[in-house]
Amino acid sequence: MTAVHAPYSAFLPLAWQSLLDQSHTAWRWLVQIDGPPADVLDALTGCGAAADPRVAIASHGTTEGPAVTRNVALGRTTAPFVQNVDADDELELEALSVSARR
Repeated sequence: MTAVHAPYSAFLPLAWQSLLDQSHTAWRWLVQIDGPPADVLDALTGCGAAADPRVAIASHGTTEGPAVTRNVALGRTTAPFVQNVDADDELELEALSVSARR
């Protein structure tokens, strides 16, 4: 899951590519937008993430900060395992495989 606001939207294509490159392929990406959604939606659309059925995008429309935004995203999941991925993170190729084994 990723909590993101507009200033960090430029990093999302790299985070997205790192998810696509994962050896573990059974994942979903929950993106929770903090504040106005336009720039974030543009970034997700531009890199192709918005069109992928594994990606669930939501916006709460207000600026609440990273902790609240992460908690909102966490409340949207029913997964037994959740990996936080900041907007400016790039996961190593085996990151989800290693985490899923634990």
